[in-house]
Amino acid sequence: MVEEIAKAAGTQPLVYEYGRQTVRRLGVVTGGGPGYLLEAIVAGCDTFLTGEADEPTEAYAREEGVNFISIGHYNSEKIGIQALGPLLERQFEVETLFCDVPNAI
Repeated sequence: MVEEIAKAAGTQPLVYEYGRQTVRRLGVVTGGGPGYLLEAIVAGCDTFLTGEADEPTEAYAREEGVNFISIGHYNSEKIGIQALGPLLERQFEVETLFCDVPNAI
């Protein structure tokens, strides 16, 4: 799964592998979502995907026995915008253009 996420995001993710090898429930928050990790755990997620990590993230993942994947704030948000373009084109018969302005964060 991490390889597929890396390919979709166009970056090598930061991964803390402390949970199941086979993902059963994935929590996703784009952008700056590490503050939602504990909420995802309470909701039964064994893996959490977001854009950023903060200082306590690895400790929470280790202590709770879950996987954490961070692909960068920008990279986590651009995937949704890229998927939205074709939907808007079909629904409203307009042309869309995604301007990729990479950001290392």
